[in-house]
Amino acid sequence: MDYINTGADIDFAKYESFPFNAAAQVHKLMKRINGDGKEIKFIPDVPLFVVASEVDQTIDTKRTLAILNKWHKANTRTTQNEDTLIYYGHWKKLDNVSQSVNIHIPECGPQLLCSKVLGISHNGVPNSPKNPHYGLNGNYKYCEHHFGDETYNACKTMPVAPIGEITSANLDQNPVLRRLTFNPYFDHMADKMNDFVKAALEN
Repeated sequence: MDYINTGADIDFAKYESFPFNAAAQVHKLMKRINGDGKEIKFIPDVPLFVVASEVDQTIDTKRTLAILNKWHKANTRTTQNEDTLIYYGHWKKLDNVSQSVNIHIPECGPQLLCSKVLGISHNGVPNSPKNPHYGLNGNYKYCEHHFGDETYNACKTMPVAPIGEITSANLDQNPVLRRLTFNPYFDHMADKMNDFVKAALEN
């Protein structure tokens, strides 16, 4: 088999099917980063900027935080004070992250866009809600988790549908759910990234 799973492949910006080769390459890299096999022994002395979501169903957030913590504490680095984490989740899940990391958890109010989403996925993080393709009113609707099911067409055509991360709980409560393709905290993230880059350039 060439593909782990196949999709409709109607998104012009990226593939929807999941090829085995892509998974194999990522697996090889993860084994090195995680310390299995040939571990990466040299950690570059550059500041780290990480954005992670507690409920992401594709990225192993616990491992992401573990790697951040490990690299942050590396005694070969001098830029630890600039390491930054933006986290979409609860503080209690960050018990194992060093408190010397600059941690930002944006707040959400009842009238804000973030209050209308059911968790954030990694593929939504880099996109603005104003993005013409992936944004709130964009022309692309992520429904691949419904592909091959009768709910797929409903997901694609419903004028308004719940949006969020495709957790089991969310899918149980919402038979038709669009996966979030934008970041409701995008402006906050962009501001923090701008501050991070400025600080890195000054040092």
